[in-house]
Amino acid sequence: MKTSRKIGASAAAGILALALPLAGSTAAFADTPMVVDITVKMDLPHNASSSGPIVYAVTGVTVGDGPELTAADLVENPSGWCGTLDVDIDNTTKAIYIYTDTETGEVCDFQTVSVTITSDQIGSVTLVEDTLFDEEEEVDGEEPPVLTNSEYDAAFAEQVNNGVWTFDYNVATPIVQLDWATLPVEFEGEEYYQSLDTAGYTILSYAAPAPAPPALAATGSESPALIAGIAAGILLLGAAAVTTTAIARRAGN
Repeated sequence: MKTSRKIGASAAAGILALALPLAGSTAAFADTPMVVDITVKMDLPHNASSSGPIVYAVTGVTVGDGPELTAADLVENPSGWCGTLDVDIDNTTKAIYIYTDTETGEVCDFQTVSVTITSDQIGSVTLVEDTLFDEEEEVDGEEPPVLTNSEYDAAFAEQVNNGVWTFDYNVATPIVQLDWATLPVEFEGEEYYQSLDTAGYTILSYAAPAPAPPALAATGSESPALIAGIAAGILLLGAAAVTTTAIARRAGN
């Protein structure tokens, strides 16, 4: 039994030696500053005067305090549309906020909105709330009523079923694609696409992708600590296996 415990200790030490350098690699990934590219496109494609969307974009921005994309990041506006959109990423709470800051930007009508976020630190997204195309405004200086979760869900479902807008999102790391589109309303056999204010907001949560195991390159530039840790683990596991075989042979004799 004493020998058995010794084997267990050797094997455990080997596993630990293998795990430590990998854990260090995971921690290093978590501490890496988040850098993103963001592109926003807003358009009225069913409008006869449309010559293309208004586009905002930033490249290689490090996520920090405040929105990563604002009204200041205009790239082109071939149709002369009004309207802005802000994108704010919080890498501490793992949240994405999409809205219009009315102090620095402008809310306008659109039929389509597209947001593309490129980052290798986003592995999946989950919708928290979507009211981007929210037409509800203050009445007589009073704030709109605050809905409970069930009331919100029912109101949102009714809006979608009545043909207000759709929202699709998907992730194929490193690209997060978010798309909104108003739906047509049929009147006397004709379809008319609504143009809605981007007066609301959308919130999504995200999770980091699972870290890949570190690969050992053949260039000689591998981390010495990583190589030493893995080598020690292999030697300890090998020693445990040899000891086990020897005991089995003695027991057989």
